[in-house]
Amino acid sequence: MVKTGVAFSGGGIRSAAFCSGVLRRLLQKDVKIDYLSCVSGGGYTGTAYLDWKYRNGKKDDNESHEEFFNHMRQSAGFICHYNKPLFPAILDFLAITLVILFVSFLVPALNWLAFS
Repeated sequence: MVKTGVAFSGGGIRSAAFCSGVLRRLLQKDVKIDYLSCVSGGGYTGTAYLDWKYRNGKKDDNESHEEFFNHMRQSAGFICHYNKPLFPAILDFLAITLVILFVSFLVPALNWLAFS
C-alpha cells in the first residue's frame, strides 16, 4: 500500500495561495493524503484543510472539497481585504503608526520616569 505525504513550505500569504492551488489539484485528482507537513504560510492551508476535514466527519468527496475552498475564499478577507481594499488599509496604517509611536516614544518615556 502506497502512502502519500505532502509538504507545504513557508512564505507567507503567497505560499498559502500556492499551497491552496496544489491541494485543490491533488483533491481533484482524488489523491488520498496520508501525511501532511506544514511550515509558516503553508500552515494556513494545511491546518485549514485538516480543521475542515475533521469538523465534517473526515469526508473526502468532491462536494466537501468545493465547500472547503469556497469557505476558505470567503474567509481570506481576514488576511487581505480584497473586497474593500482602501478603507481597511487606512485603518491598518493608522493602527501600525500608533503602535510604532507608542513603542518608540511613550514606552521609553515611561521607563525613564520610572528610573528617575
